[in-house]
Amino acid sequence: MLEVLSRINDQRGYLGLLIYIAFLSSWTMLGLSTMPIETVAGMAFGMKKGLSANAIGRISGAVLAYIICHRFLEDYVIARMGDSDLFELVQSAVAEKPFRTTLLVRFAPIPELAKNLGLSILPEVDLWVLSYGLAWDMTRACD
Repeated sequence: MLEVLSRINDQRGYLGLLIYIAFLSSWTMLGLSTMPIETVAGMAFGMKKGLSANAIGRISGAVLAYIICHRFLEDYVIARMGDSDLFELVQSAVAEKPFRTTLLVRFAPIPELAKNLGLSILPEVDLWVLSYGLAWDMTRACD
């Protein structure tokens, strides 16, 4: 993967970064693990470009997953997660403090797909709340 991304960077420049961002966004949207890909991107593109591309790719992928689930998959996700005690706790916490609870969910050791889809069906979690939570999550990951 390092060889492929390095070749893309050498041959395509910023177009290669856009290709990588689209790939990472799709990968994140599907809920797959991004850590190995993000690490290799940092090695191939350099720290500054790698961090920027990773942040844009992950945030856009999570936002796309949120939008798709919120618009089309809400009934399915509620049927799958509705009986979960953890989901009920998150629902009640989000009703009281949406932004803080969204941040806590972003940092929780829960699969990324469950975070994105679970938050998307809660009426108190608007897209702006999710976006700020994602941006905060990415800045904390860079520390």
